[in-house]
Amino acid sequence: MLKLSLPLAGLSVLSLAMALLREMIIAAKFGAGRSVDAYLVAALYPTFISSVFTSVVSGTVVPVFHAAAIEGDAVLQRYTAALWTSSLVVLLIAGVIISVALHPLLSLTAPGFDHQSRLLSSGLAFVMLPGGVMAGLTGCVGAVLNARKSFVVPALVTVVSSAAIAACTLALGGRLGVLAIALGSVVGSAMSLILVWASATSNGIRLRILGNSHIQLTARLSAPLVLGVVTTYATLFVDRAMASNLPTGSIAALSYADKIVRLPESILMLTIPVVLFSYLAESSAARDLRRMNQLTSLGVVVMVLLLLPVTFVFLLLARPLVTVLFARGVFDNHAVEGTSRALIGYGFGLVFLGLGYVFPRVLMALRQTLTIGLLGCLNVGLKLLLNSLLIPLLAHQGIALASSLMYLITDGAFVLLLWRAGIRVRLRVLLTALLAGTFAGLAIVGAAHVSDWFSWSALAELAMGAVGGLLAILVMYRLGVLRRLLEEGERDGSSVPSAT
Repeated sequence: MLKLSLPLAGLSVLSLAMALLREMIIAAKFGAGRSVDAYLVAALYPTFISSVFTSVVSGTVVPVFHAAAIEGDAVLQRYTAALWTSSLVVLLIAGVIISVALHPLLSLTAPGFDHQSRLLSSGLAFVMLPGGVMAGLTGCVGAVLNARKSFVVPALVTVVSSAAIAACTLALGGRLGVLAIALGSVVGSAMSLILVWASATSNGIRLRILGNSHIQLTARLSAPLVLGVVTTYATLFVDRAMASNLPTGSIAALSYADKIVRLPESILMLTIPVVLFSYLAESSAARDLRRMNQLTSLGVVVMVLLLLPVTFVFLLLARPLVTVLFARGVFDNHAVEGTSRALIGYGFGLVFLGLGYVFPRVLMALRQTLTIGLLGCLNVGLKLLLNSLLIPLLAHQGIALASSLMYLITDGAFVLLLWRAGIRVRLRVLLTALLAGTFAGLAIVGAAHVSDWFSWSALAELAMGAVGGLLAILVMYRLGVLRRLLEEGERDGSSVPSAT
């Protein structure tokens, strides 16, 4: 399974580079002012359509795909064809509904905006909504390709989208302002859809309407999962609505920090969990609980081992990191300070965010989507409560810290639910991963502070930290710690009997 993740990791590095370039261009062109705040609120709506639909489809299609495959190629062909048509209808309806309700929705999601900012958000949202529909269709076809263990083309989508936004911002940003970002997102969505559609066509996916019992199963699994995904995504609406009442640039600072936090997502959270899910669904269809334990353990070990060192970077090297990435053009010291504070708040929850990509996929493989829906409702309540408690104390940093605490509490609930389902990770394996990750994190921060003593630049500080991290990894590799840890993770479920 890890071998299949390696090509994805390579593509993810390219995706990471393009995402960084995109954000650096946006930051240099527009900084962290009210126009960026307006764009980010407008982007909620097309992103809501695409993210909710893609999350639901990717969470239900893979297990149903493997169930249909057991019945033969003809059934599988009918299922994928009907899935495409159903997706097209649902996404178009969603786009029309949001377009009609956009103005009252903006009053709810940006109560602190003045009239001019709200008008700008409204215009940008109308421009980007078709891109949201196309991105949702891309997610549908990508889910089918992932179920067939064809991971490369769906992984290219982020690269294409980021490149289109960066190019439009560079070419048109001076004349059109933040509208250039919106146009870039629509162009990127169209190019991504063409890319995955061409790949899917070569795999026999056709646009047609067919009745299929597995579409009904997908709908039954999707209904409770929609609740979970919508309510979880609603936390972003809550954040931006509450941040709109804070000083100008608070929404932008949170967004830039979130983009940094999501960078590990490009390499880890959207590679290993994607491959993992296909194998989890396959094992669940075969009722192989032992293998599901092994895969879950491996996913947890990898996430903790690799994300914990990055957590140290976000917590202790936030300012030099933000400075190197964004401090150019109109992105001034005030923007650097605000983004750094938000990054520290988000940094506390990075490992829990990563585990949140593993645990729900195990439940989806077990077809326990109702549980995920209920946990999503819990997330909204938690976010409202935590934001209300922390914003008066920490302003926009409180919103970021509230997200970290929400991830922690939700992961605790996932662990309890998976334990009841017979899925567990041994404490010894988890502690070993924690110790290894902490060692690497301390090595990174220690090496970076050596540069700080000599008053070198922020870039030199990060470079020294990277050297320290590589040396720590080399030491653990030479001592066999990494190999033993991954092997123990794979063997972790060996004592658990197969499900009957």
